[in-house]
Amino acid sequence: MPALIHYVLMTMVSLTVVASFQAVGAILVIGLMIGPAVIAYLWTDSVKAMLISSIIIGIICAVIGTEVAFTLDVSIAGAIATTIGIALLIAVICTPKTGYIATYLRQRHLRRHYRETMMLCHIYTHMNTPVAAIENGIGTIHEHLNWKPDYTHQAASHLKKQGLLYVTNGYYMLTDKGVAQVKEII
Repeated sequence: MPALIHYVLMTMVSLTVVASFQAVGAILVIGLMIGPAVIAYLWTDSVKAMLISSIIIGIICAVIGTEVAFTLDVSIAGAIATTIGIALLIAVICTPKTGYIATYLRQRHLRRHYRETMMLCHIYTHMNTPVAAIENGIGTIHEHLNWKPDYTHQAASHLKKQGLLYVTNGYYMLTDKGVAQVKEII
């Protein structure tokens, strides 16, 4: 039964595409068949929501594109396809899970978390050792981590705000909470 449904749907799509190419042109057919579906795919996880939202997106883009075409006295098919392209560009940039903005923010968070974890592990490794003042020193720790001083200072400031480390005698030490976090990591 699923194979039959598959072949019936593929036949219907093929007939629709062939008839549409003759009626409205290749640009509009390709734009309306691919664009709304891709936009819906980027925003939803459910097939039902994807189908419904792709229909709504297609209608909205067609109405906006038609209005733009009449206002600017340009090709309707080109205006609708351009509207779909702009909507797709916005979706690619702004999608909450996979968009460029979400990806950038997630990577930024992961970099900061990694930096702070590495700093905590470094301090823990050299804490209460004879070289603690050198390895964990405020002015020297960045050299041992191979980081820029500003980068190290930002991480230390954030860790202090979290109550994970403190400064004593010119070098960093972990609080009990910081030690517990490092032990949880390693």
